[in-house]
Amino acid sequence: MTLLGETEPPMDPLLPDSTSAESGPYAANTGDLPGFRITLMDDLIVDLADGVSEEAIAAALETVGGSILEGAGQGVQLWSVSGDADTAAAVLADLGIADAIERNARIDDTISAVIEETIDSVIIDMPILTVPFNPVVPTVAPNDQYYDSLYGLDKISASDAWAHETGSSAVIVGVIDSGIDIDHPDLRNNLWVNTGEIWGDGIDNDGNGYIDDYNGYDFVRNAGIGPGYAYDDENGHGTHVAGTIAAEGNNGIGVVGVAWDAQLMAAKFLDAGGSGYTFNAVRAVQYTTANGADVTNNSWGGGGYSGSLYNAINEARLAGNLFVAAAGNEGRNNDSTASYPSGYTLDNVISVASTTSSDGRSYFSNYGAISVDLAAPGSSIYSTTNGGGYGYK
Repeated sequence: MTLLGETEPPMDPLLPDSTSAESGPYAANTGDLPGFRITLMDDLIVDLADGVSEEAIAAALETVGGSILEGAGQGVQLWSVSGDADTAAAVLADLGIADAIERNARIDDTISAVIEETIDSVIIDMPILTVPFNPVVPTVAPNDQYYDSLYGLDKISASDAWAHETGSSAVIVGVIDSGIDIDHPDLRNNLWVNTGEIWGDGIDNDGNGYIDDYNGYDFVRNAGIGPGYAYDDENGHGTHVAGTIAAEGNNGIGVVGVAWDAQLMAAKFLDAGGSGYTFNAVRAVQYTTANGADVTNNSWGGGGYSGSLYNAINEARLAGNLFVAAAGNEGRNNDSTASYPSGYTLDNVISVASTTSSDGRSYFSNYGAISVDLAAPGSSIYSTTNGGGYGYK
């Protein structure tokens, strides 16, 4: 999957490439899509059916000469198989042990660099505006240093909303992306903390299946995320998104997020190049659901329909979790060609297109009268960046 969405970044490919939901849960994921290079792996994502016995799983593994590489919880596992992966998937489908079986896919972004280059050429001379530090400024007009550079907040009438609510620490936002700069001065006070975990002791203290997941989890490196973790965001996209969502407000520095008192949970599944695997996307969605996120931000996409990812998002729906997803960055009509994950027809999925400072559609943004729910500022957004900095994307 690739990065996309509320910032104007590249769209990140991560989903397998079945062409549509109608392809069925066992459809092979094949072929590239515009803007993405899709590599089908030889391992299988197996979303086990409820109630399937250990004996049935063992028999199925023996039938396809397989082994379990990783278990993702909620019955989703990654299997290696002997021989042809598509043949093995068909055999497993006949055995009836799973709700969805598909080849794992790595999706590499081939459009983001072009978008970023265009953005850079537009904003290179854009001034950075500042406001003086003033601790008595009313909450509706925060004193953050670069507040006047955040045109998107004015477009959504954020200051009017802040007169009533600036966000709540009781609300947890899962940032499913490339991670978050955990030590950023504008983000660190708004990070979700797993109070049942002791950071750095190498023990799964709370028994949730993840070691040292103090502020979240890194599914790329299979490691917990916490203060000082060296690989908290190797790309920067997730940090930029996080600042737009919930950078601390009225603290006299940097920027301010839309919900400046909400908690940010890091669920990293995109690597340094902004690419990732379907299996890790599933794990990230499951993690945020299991650990109490109320809403997740998903500024990534690419590939096609995935039965296992659909099931994970549906589990989030059943838990009352909203799944906010970028409409896509290929500039196409999603009503004609679905873009995932924003295209899953679940009532907790909110598909968001990108707009400019003049309220027009961003040139790269997907659209759709039926498939896209709303639009929000996403071009030339100023926000937090890795290393404690700030910048446009």
